[in-house]
Amino acid sequence: MAQSISLSLLESTTLSKGVRLKVVALFKTLGTLTLLLIALPFNALIVLISLLWRMMRSPFTRNVVAAHSQTILVSKAKMTKALQLTRSFHATGQTVSD
Repeated sequence: MAQSISLSLLESTTLSKGVRLKVVALFKTLGTLTLLLIALPFNALIVLISLLWRMMRSPFTRNVVAAHSQTILVSKAKMTKALQLTRSFHATGQTVSD
């Protein structure tokens, strides 16, 4: 009345489960890459329009230069906020060090 389960049967189910997980991960990766390839032309169009708009606007913008250039120290300049501050100060003619 007692049933025994062979070890080879247990190993084959765990092996197929592992293979199934790898196949699912592969399809997720391929699906993500497919969606990124579909979005690529739209992203490229947005970047192209942005670059053209910047080139058309550049002759009409004034370059602001500080009358008395100062040296500004920005700590943790790799953070997004500090990086934006650094770029803004540099655009106005300030000397920036991090």
